[in-house]
Amino acid sequence: MTKNTDNFQEPVEQNDSSRLISDDDVDLLMNFTGSSETRWEILLGSPDKKLCALVSKLFENDNRVNITIAHNGCDTLVECSRILPHLVVIDEEFPDIPSIEVIKCIKRREDFKDIMVLYGMKSEKSIGSPELNVDGYFFKTNRDKTYMSRKFNALLFSSNQVPAPKRRWPRKDVNIQAQLEVFSVSNPDYRINGEAQVKNISSTGAYLSRIKLDEKLNPEETYTVRLKIDQPPLKKWVAESIMLHLKSDNTAGLRFVNLSKQDRLKLIGVFD
Repeated sequence: MTKNTDNFQEPVEQNDSSRLISDDDVDLLMNFTGSSETRWEILLGSPDKKLCALVSKLFENDNRVNITIAHNGCDTLVECSRILPHLVVIDEEFPDIPSIEVIKCIKRREDFKDIMVLYGMKSEKSIGSPELNVDGYFFKTNRDKTYMSRKFNALLFSSNQVPAPKRRWPRKDVNIQAQLEVFSVSNPDYRINGEAQVKNISSTGAYLSRIKLDEKLNPEETYTVRLKIDQPPLKKWVAESIMLHLKSDNTAGLRFVNLSKQDRLKLIGVFD
């Protein structure tokens, strides 16, 4: 049975030196305009439309912040790979993947190591769980604007200087056509063909758009993809990969596996 949290009151925060940010700092940071050349990327992973609207409203006039919204766990992981946000919000109530599993995936990937995780929960039952490896949390039942601002700003802003976004693995915009061979992990006899546009690429994966396949994929299945590119800057280039998730707008993230030395050297040349 799900615990009723409608009347739950969050524990009072201690007013001591362990607090990340003071009330005065919150006011200062909310009014700080920062540099227009640097932006914080926030990925909001939540199926809760009211929560998405509240967070978007908090930052709608803040030119330091760009918000991307994903409504389930799969899309959240795809967007993490695509934009490498500074902060990702993980909703406790994902409809597809348990939120704890999404957090584990983010925390164990080397290229995600600088991403902060803010966890949205309905009650206090998850606090103290050894599996809850997050940088902060908030209670979804508390929709007070000041409360929510403090939770976000305590992680995003620790000084009056906004750092530039960091990418461990840089991405290169390429916008080139590619051929696809898609295989099912559960059915070795399954294979379909297709094509897509490679929007950007890194040493660990690629982001595809305008995907066209011979038939529709089952969202419950896991697929591998043989990506074939034969135009500059990647002539006769082939990569085996795992499809993280095919979205309804015909985009998907790929994670490369077992790249040959020759193909890896060609990929490195794209960034020269």
